[in-house]
Amino acid sequence: MDASWVNAIGTWATAGGTIAVAIVAVFPIREWWRRPKLSLRCKADRPWLIDAPIVVGTEEDTRFKSRRLRVEIRNDGRSDATNIEVHADLLEVQGEDGAPWALICNRGVVFDH
Repeated sequence: MDASWVNAIGTWATAGGTIAVAIVAVFPIREWWRRPKLSLRCKADRPWLIDAPIVVGTEEDTRFKSRRLRVEIRNDGRSDATNIEVHADLLEVQGEDGAPWALICNRGVVFDH
């Protein structure tokens, strides 16, 4: 029996393994596959949007409206999301008359989970 076919299969298996290792080394497939995937959810009604009075000293300032927006952040990925910072740069809101207006935020909320 000729054993050259065994050598050929071994050579092809070695070549295939080398290519697979090179692909994994060049492209971080495992990290990409296991990355966290964050999704945000909020609504413009209670309990997501809460009126909050603006207090200056001991008196309430009624010239402006203040609202707090609750946001649910979910991780649908395959690994934990740690040391995450979520910043709202621009929130667009539609008024009662249907005209859009924008509220610009400059604060970030830091989640450490």
